[in-house]
Amino acid sequence: METKQVFLNQSTVNVISRSNSDAGALTSFRVESSDFGYIDVQDTNATIKAAFPSIGVNIEVSVNNRSAWDPKAPNTDGPESWMRHLSPIVPLHYFVYELGSNSDYRVSIKNSSTSDAYTYKGQGHTHMETNYGKMFPRAWLWAEGMNTDDDTRFVMAWSKLPLADFIPPITTLGFRSKERNWDMATANLDFFKCKYDSETTKAWWFLEGSAPLLGRKMVVNVSAPLDSFSDRLYIPTKHGFQNQSGSIESFVGVASFQLYELGRLVANHTIDLAALEFGGSYVSNHN
Repeated sequence: METKQVFLNQSTVNVISRSNSDAGALTSFRVESSDFGYIDVQDTNATIKAAFPSIGVNIEVSVNNRSAWDPKAPNTDGPESWMRHLSPIVPLHYFVYELGSNSDYRVSIKNSSTSDAYTYKGQGHTHMETNYGKMFPRAWLWAEGMNTDDDTRFVMAWSKLPLADFIPPITTLGFRSKERNWDMATANLDFFKCKYDSETTKAWWFLEGSAPLLGRKMVVNVSAPLDSFSDRLYIPTKHGFQNQSGSIESFVGVASFQLYELGRLVANHTIDLAALEFGGSYVSNHN
């Protein structure tokens, strides 16, 4: 994978808010810049039009028919469950705007050496989410994915807060299919077992979530070739954007799910379109 990262001149950036979500995250807004283009997010759809002259890339994406975390409360309910109400107390929050909504895309790439231009366009699926608050995790694992044939989707995150070794990792796991809509979270007193290896030839993450009050268990394995990961990505810190404690990501992962109810296996899924991320101190580590 080739990694390019671009930083905008803040004086050219304008943020327009059109909502005040109870979740704390904005679900209707526009970010625009004369150096970049714009990202326009509304309650049901989103549009991205971005130009990166320094690397010769133009991107246009139109996202339709938003697939919210909870269609009954799309602008409030998310992976955090009831902890979204603790914004003044909890310094870090997580909101998923959509899980694999339909999208149209157009990507133009110009070769700086030969001046040749290539355009790729088609239909795909878009996942959109955000972290918000006053800090970023010290270490984290993250994955999401979907199948286009049976509309199976998932997202999961495991994160350690800075300067909080006494607090167990904050974990969320959401699975969607035509038959099941299962959520698990630390906030709901669900239990998790986690193992990972970000250094082996095929990097992997194992997560087992149990919801004893509902009699449910999910066993997840996500893996991706190590050579498919990006360079370290920049993240926000109190000293500005830095990549020393950033993350690496792959977009060619494969995930397997086993779902149990009252001790009985009720579903088994393989998801071929998955992303896998190791962040912070989990980038060069394993357990």
